[in-house]
Amino acid sequence: MTVSSNPEMEKGRQAMTRSGANAPLPRARLRARTQLSVLLAALCLGGSVNSAAAQTSDITGTVRDSLNNETLPNAVVSLLGEPFVTLTDEFGRFTLVSVSAGEHTMRVEYLGYAVFEMGVTGSEAAPITVLMSPEAIDIEGVTVETSTEILAAGEEISTITISPRNLSTLPSLGETDIFRALQLLPGVSGTNDATSGLFIRGGTPDENLVLLDGMTVYHVDHFFGVFSAFNSDAIKDIRLHKGGFPAEFGGRTSSVVEMIGKSGDNQNFNISGGMNLLSGRALMEVPLAGKGSWLVSARRSYTDLIRTGLYNNIFNTLEGAEEEDAAPGPGAGGGRGGRGGGFGNFQQQSIQPDFFFYDVNSKLTFTPTERDVLALSVYAGEDKLDESSLGQEITGQNGQTRVTPDRVDLSNWGNRGASGRWSRAWSSRFTSDALVAYSEYFSEASLDVASTRFARGFLEDNQVTDFTARIDNSWRLSQASDLRFGLQSTSSDVSYEFQQLQGDSVRGGLDVGGTGTLNSAYAQHRWLPSDRVDVTLGLRASVYDQTDGTYWEPRASAQFKVTDNVRLKAAWGQYHQFVKRVENEDVLEGSRDFWVLAGDELNPSFAEHQIVGASYD
Repeated sequence: MTVSSNPEMEKGRQAMTRSGANAPLPRARLRARTQLSVLLAALCLGGSVNSAAAQTSDITGTVRDSLNNETLPNAVVSLLGEPFVTLTDEFGRFTLVSVSAGEHTMRVEYLGYAVFEMGVTGSEAAPITVLMSPEAIDIEGVTVETSTEILAAGEEISTITISPRNLSTLPSLGETDIFRALQLLPGVSGTNDATSGLFIRGGTPDENLVLLDGMTVYHVDHFFGVFSAFNSDAIKDIRLHKGGFPAEFGGRTSSVVEMIGKSGDNQNFNISGGMNLLSGRALMEVPLAGKGSWLVSARRSYTDLIRTGLYNNIFNTLEGAEEEDAAPGPGAGGGRGGRGGGFGNFQQQSIQPDFFFYDVNSKLTFTPTERDVLALSVYAGEDKLDESSLGQEITGQNGQTRVTPDRVDLSNWGNRGASGRWSRAWSSRFTSDALVAYSEYFSEASLDVASTRFARGFLEDNQVTDFTARIDNSWRLSQASDLRFGLQSTSSDVSYEFQQLQGDSVRGGLDVGGTGTLNSAYAQHRWLPSDRVDVTLGLRASVYDQTDGTYWEPRASAQFKVTDNVRLKAAWGQYHQFVKRVENEDVLEGSRDFWVLAGDELNPSFAEHQIVGASYD
């Protein structure tokens, strides 16, 4: 297309322009000019905001042990002079969000390790690896120059972090014991020296959720409660929530014990071990070409082979306590009367039991990329007791003799479980953790007392299995805002059978069991409106198929920092429990605990936590 210019038309256009220079603009053109001015201002302002946003960045990294390259969870990471802190996750990763441009000093603190400080800038692009050195204990003569921190208060209310590495500084019976150390904490107790169970703020041990790498552990001790079921050599970190625990946890009404197993050295091959008066232990760490590690830990008592003085003292103490609680046998073999059975006025034969326990931990950790971590954990622990004896001739107090019957008394109990986890950092602020876990508790016992005159006994079997699948998401919205949400599904199968035998017939018994599925969803938001106020609100909703009910569990907590050392704390929450341990009282066979599922005949347990307190750091 050709465009030509007409001189006469051009003169007329110029005249119109000159004559209208001082005339008012039409309303439509005025509106259009105003909108254009607003748009330009918005673009300028947006450029200013983008420019300011470009001056901040996120700093990411991983905290590790300098000696074995083990990742350190729950380490406190902060910038000096800034009011906000963050914690490393299970795999030692952290993110400092919206760090302003310029020079900063990053500070990292972890229980039992020397404080680490380094200079960083707001423009850090590559992830940072922090290597922390274990804190040394200097001792000269009998004077302790420095002390070792064993525990520290967590960021959450009623939460305490324990360092298994430093538990050896506490007095123990034979070896380091995790749950015995937990019994020393405020608000936690054990009823006596013969149990490792935790009674927390009025709750019972079965009301505690015990997790090892995400798998549920139902039985937490060895040797009738004298030792805990966990080898401290294989545990890296412990967090105890004594109450008011957040919405990500459910299914128990008292407390939560989180244990994270060691991953192992991903650089060097190591083997270690040790022995004490009751057991021996060994640990092996295998690196996987710098991409991961494999750790195996095993512990076994040798009490079935060698009965040391310590073993005899412990067993005799337990036997004496049981005989004091048990009713004496009425006449000739009418009841158990404690270990060995009751035989009226006749002397009880001395039974030398065969007993041992073991536990095995294995964990395989693999990091295919900088954003992904895969972990597979396996645990197995068991106690075995054989109190069988052959019949023999015994003499009563009146000089009469008789032959005791043959006795076959066998029992074993323990836990087995496995878990697989995939953790993915989608960005510096958003991570997801997918978990599948299988847990099993078993307890089996049998007694068969036979003679030419009578035969009696019992059979007992209690099994609890559960399969759990869950996904947890964490979203760091800003320095002062954190959102967590997730889903969980747990399918449980519980059975208990008890038969009391008299000759070839069953004199009585109990047979209960059932299966149930619990589906849950949760969300919780942590908000720090200022450097002195910390508020967390959460909600957990669960649907249980055995009761066709929906259970709402709101949670809330708040902290106010009065001074740098004094904090006021408060928490409130509602909790439900769907698997419970009950006690079967029998005059002849004693007291027996077993697990059952809530259902039509047994309502789910309910608890409401109301916590108010203050702390001085």
